Amino acid sequence: EGIAKMEEFFRSINMPTSISEMGIELTEENIKELAYKCSFKNTRIVGKVKALDMEDMANIYRAAK
Repeated sequence: EGIAKMEEFFRSINMPTSISEMGIELTEENIKELAYKCSFKNTRIVGKVKALDMEDMANIYRAAK
């Protein structure tokens, strides 16, 4: 419910809530490259509340499409 409320707020101020709403179409290759870079070339796991590895990051990008 918290995510839905945040998206509702973003929409109320005309802010995009997905990558595609910004006019960017990600390919699977783009997603893997972004996750690779975000994970410091697959050398680090990031996140404090939940540790995220490269595949977790790629799944977040897939969900944000």
